[in-house]
Amino acid sequence: MEIPDGLTIKEKFFLVMVSVLFIAGCLIWFVFFCLKMPVKRFTRYFSDLFLLDSDLVINMD
Repeated sequence: MEIPDGLTIKEKFFLVMVSVLFIAGCLIWFVFFCLKMPVKRFTRYFSDLFLLDSDLVINMD
């Protein structure tokens, strides 16, 4: 991808960052889509953490 001339350094940096983030997001989504079981385990782990935190808050009251 060629960046057109006449852009400031900030605009070039912004374009590069947006394209890098977009590619990284697509790769992460593809990896998660291919590995559904680890994602489910991962989300269950985080939900357990949040449930544990809420239980601690309830018990402290």
